[in-house]
Amino acid sequence: MKSISLTRYLSIISLFLFLSCNNDDDIKPISLRDSDETTFTMYYPNYGGYSFPLTGGDGSYRVQSADPTIIKAEMISDADISLEALALGQTTVTITDYSQNTLILHITVDYNSDRFKIVKHDITIMGGDLTENERNEIRERYLPSIPIKVGGGYKFIYTETDGADGRGKAIIYPDSYGSNGIETIFEREWKSGIVESMQIYTVVLNNETRAFVFQRYYPSSKATENSPVALVEDITKKVQEEYPQAELVFTSQVIDVPKE
Repeated sequence: MKSISLTRYLSIISLFLFLSCNNDDDIKPISLRDSDETTFTMYYPNYGGYSFPLTGGDGSYRVQSADPTIIKAEMISDADISLEALALGQTTVTITDYSQNTLILHITVDYNSDRFKIVKHDITIMGGDLTENERNEIRERYLPSIPIKVGGGYKFIYTETDGADGRGKAIIYPDSYGSNGIETIFEREWKSGIVESMQIYTVVLNNETRAFVFQRYYPSSKATENSPVALVEDITKKVQEEYPQAELVFTSQVIDVPKE
């Protein structure tokens, strides 16, 4: 009887080990549910933080930041982690479970930025009492007043944010994007318009404050192809000092987003 009991006991142990091994084999690696990336950039300041759903592993997750002064990491549910950028820098975040499965995230924290490269200049002139000669004079005089040449651009780096608004350092490239940049300051403000919300970039250029509205580009000539967006500056008051018949005059810096 003892021999039979021992045999049955060993059989049960063998079956348990077999099932355990099979269950371990069925466990998939831990990963982010919506992304295969493990190296990415987060932006600071970002007061809302970031949340990521997890999948794989045995479902009993733990999370730890290698440098809590850069990234604060915590579980906010059984399968969701929260990451909050607290300072600029680089660190790792490690997710583990009780089965010793591991996922390591490599995170760089940087300032967020908007990058615009100028691909075209345009000017729109409205005023029914303007002669064609006056329109040509306005065009020839004020198109060159656009501060950035075609091929140049702007980089707006957000060191402070307040909801949708922000401010910080601007790098202006007068001739060629990425070359001979001039540092200044800027603010971005969101305003609700009649048709759509507008972003207004206020920049200090050559000791002069200028405001550019980020909006859809509407060409002054019907023969010109539509481009998606532009930085638009209202110069009506300047023009009206010499041409009071002008009703609305604005310049457009048609933009593209350069790769870095």
